[in-house]
Amino acid sequence: FNAVTLSNDITNAARAQILGFDLDGAVKLTDAFELRLDTTYLPLARYEHFTTAIAKIPPIGAGGYVTINNFDASGLRMLVTPLMTGTLSGTYTYPFAAGELTATASIYHSDEYRWEYTGYFNTDAYNLVNANVCFLHSATNLKYTLYGKNLGNQAYIYGSVPNKFTNTAYYSAPREIGVKLDYSF
Repeated sequence: FNAVTLSNDITNAARAQILGFDLDGAVKLTDAFELRLDTTYLPLARYEHFTTAIAKIPPIGAGGYVTINNFDASGLRMLVTPLMTGTLSGTYTYPFAAGELTATASIYHSDEYRWEYTGYFNTDAYNLVNANVCFLHSATNLKYTLYGKNLGNQAYIYGSVPNKFTNTAYYSAPREIGVKLDYSF
């Protein structure tokens, strides 16, 4: 019996550089309606000096992936760093005598990014649409919510674990629609 051990190796780059900006803002168009934008733009996110990266090179042979323990990732874009991400959302709030109704819709965008140094395993650009409607009952402090996540049922890779024999991908959750009840005290 031969046991197979799967493990991950964590290494640090000797030097890396990130340059970009983050913009978060909101504007109230009326007393009841607010627009919000949260975005990050990273035009520079690269390894300046990283000669000891561990790379798994396909194709898979009899012994698994070919492993390069001193892969030179210098000059490459950093892993899991999309050029741009952002969320645009709108929230409508309406007070009633019995409580408050709030409805929010949002769209999230992420540019593509890599999970490993060779560019073999990537997450493509994707957009997510989410929405919810909440009613907070003022007398009971109960909050009733109807929500929808990933309404476009977008499939994208949100995690990856390479090992000697494969590159395991973790995909996003499918569309989710549900109800929730919260109590505040």
